[in-house]
Amino acid sequence: MKSKKQLALTLFVNLFAILVITGCKHKEATTGFISFSDFKENVSKAQYKDYAGKDGNKVYDEKSFEEMKNYILGFYEGINVKNSFSDAEGEYIDCIPFEQQPALKNVADKNIKPPSMPEAPQHIKEDSGYVDMELTKGEKDKYGNEMFCAEGFVPIKRLQLNEMVQYTNLKAFFTRMPYPDCSASQHRKDKDGITDLYYRHDYAEVTVNNLGAGATFNIWNPDPSPAYRSVSQMWIIGLNGSAVDQTVECGWKTYAGKNPQVFIYATADNYTSMIVENYQSKYFVQYTAATYLGMPLGTSRISTYGNTPQKIFSMFWRKDTQGNWWCFYKSGKNGLYITLGYIKKEFFGTGALSKNANMVQYGGEILAIGQSRFGKMGSGHHASEGFTKSAYQRSIFYIDMSDKFGTSSWRFPLLAPNTNDP
Repeated sequence: MKSKKQLALTLFVNLFAILVITGCKHKEATTGFISFSDFKENVSKAQYKDYAGKDGNKVYDEKSFEEMKNYILGFYEGINVKNSFSDAEGEYIDCIPFEQQPALKNVADKNIKPPSMPEAPQHIKEDSGYVDMELTKGEKDKYGNEMFCAEGFVPIKRLQLNEMVQYTNLKAFFTRMPYPDCSASQHRKDKDGITDLYYRHDYAEVTVNNLGAGATFNIWNPDPSPAYRSVSQMWIIGLNGSAVDQTVECGWKTYAGKNPQVFIYATADNYTSMIVENYQSKYFVQYTAATYLGMPLGTSRISTYGNTPQKIFSMFWRKDTQGNWWCFYKSGKNGLYITLGYIKKEFFGTGALSKNANMVQYGGEILAIGQSRFGKMGSGHHASEGFTKSAYQRSIFYIDMSDKFGTSSWRFPLLAPNTNDP
């Protein structure tokens, strides 16, 4: 018979073993790599009480939480992921069969081809020095997973519940506003009158009927704090009279403490509810396996003050004859344009962009929440400081209604001004 001391020791050892077995398993689920199957299981088991009141979580109530949860489960229903990996900022990327991606579910024609391109002007052809944004076969993430998708698969950033609950409801998440019922106005209160949203944006524009447009951006990483985010982008706009009806947009954006990332955005109803931002909706079809939207652009891909060469990338939108809007970017490996993907024609319905765009804008934007002070936009330096010191968009163009490049109005760099508060 064991002594009390031996019994205590045995109990301690057994308890320690149980804690190690169960505790390590729990730790693996929260801090280790989360497979796609584990991710779906975690979402299905998630409960509102586990998120309510936690720091940073703003979901209104259990009904709003269940709406978010069910959207994610439906979004990924019927999808078989080949492999997944984690990027430099801890975001999960899943390699999904092309025809199974959420935007192509229940779609009869999954083989829509990108439109051909008109002949580019010489000064656009001669652009060089683009950053490499492609995935590299053999490169591994910190967990040892290959950061690459095989042929026939597309890399799509995982839609996370813990990101959704930072918004009050699903509508707020889709419009990318921390509070619902807020549009892109200069100053707007949320429906409870609790939080103010403040915008500043500077841009140049041309009013011209067009089938698309593009630009080359130099990449910076301004600190937007105490504001929420800082953006350098272009807007291709369909007008209803003189008012904005629909847009397709692209550029780079950054949040405080994060690296900049390339993004796309679109609205079908003047920023009210019908929104596409990267992969969060079922309207954007990823076409290439070479890269993914939201890829963090680390130090080697960011311009530095006063130095050359500047770190640049180029993107443009192009409408096809069926009404889909295609997005392209220029490869840093071979200098050729790669088809990133398209927003389906169904998104635009009978709106302005179902026919053509009427305006193009190039510039920057910064959003603040709950207070009216802003951080940096562009490079954080004034346009007057000049090349290599301020943000720009150059080699800008539009595609006119005769399917030719139009550049006559855009033969100068646009320098995004600094918007620091005094």
